[in-house]
Amino acid sequence: MSDFHETRRRFIGSSDAPVLWGKGYASQSLYSLWRSKVFGDRWQPTAEEQRRLDVGNAMEPIIRDWASAELGVMIEKPTVPFDSRYMGAHLDGCHYDEHREFVVDEFKHIGGWQQRSQWFDADGDAVPDGYWIQVQHQLHVSGAEYGLLWGMYGDELLVRKIDRDEEFLRRHVEQCKAFWGYVERREPPPVDGSQATTDAIVRAFPRPAKVEPVTLPADADEWTADIKKLDEQIKRLESTRDELKNKLRAAIGDHEAGRTLSGQTWTWKLQQRKSYTVAASESRVLKLVKGKS
Repeated sequence: MSDFHETRRRFIGSSDAPVLWGKGYASQSLYSLWRSKVFGDRWQPTAEEQRRLDVGNAMEPIIRDWASAELGVMIEKPTVPFDSRYMGAHLDGCHYDEHREFVVDEFKHIGGWQQRSQWFDADGDAVPDGYWIQVQHQLHVSGAEYGLLWGMYGDELLVRKIDRDEEFLRRHVEQCKAFWGYVERREPPPVDGSQATTDAIVRAFPRPAKVEPVTLPADADEWTADIKKLDEQIKRLESTRDELKNKLRAAIGDHEAGRTLSGQTWTWKLQQRKSYTVAASESRVLKLVKGKS
């Protein structure tokens, strides 16, 4: 394990901070973060997330130089993290403003129009939630009063000033303290139903090592009963859904699409399946078209 990843196990970093508030990547959860701190499990981003990370890392020095030119000051990249007992941060950059006030700089590469739209709202400039939490975390551990979030989109460089939010930081410190308690006790936090948690559990226990059954917690009977009830509800709902879809199929008949009185369009098109290891086939797929026609 590299020194960087070993260092990150010592504290909650600024890139970890959004996970505590449910604003991290889709492949991250509280449970997967806990395992990374306790057991050193490496984060397993999706292919799309990894591509964004790789591009962001490659573009970081370019954004830093561009931001330095915009400010007219040299933005430095600290070689060591700001570190406290259980909170820390590796800063992308920092500088001193005209009042000799310390400022943190965070650099992001904006990969597409959808990502760029998160930087604007009805009132104008906006900050994506996860990035705002990340910078707030950096402000706390560094003691800075404000930070600058830089976003590069093509030949456009966006910048957002983020001031300290003391009320949020109070709650954030409590959140970090509670999570770190699980780490120190080596006690897993409550699991959720996210795919990230499922993947983390499967990676942690890829195959059984013991034949004899383990005694489950007392709550396991309640979990089992709830699962049975949910399975029955899902079965009934799926049956009702399938009945409604069959009504739509019958109403569409030999047409390719049908439109409701409110303007919603259902399509029932022919879909072909190419021949690879199985025989080629084709079938029709019923689909609700997003939006109104």
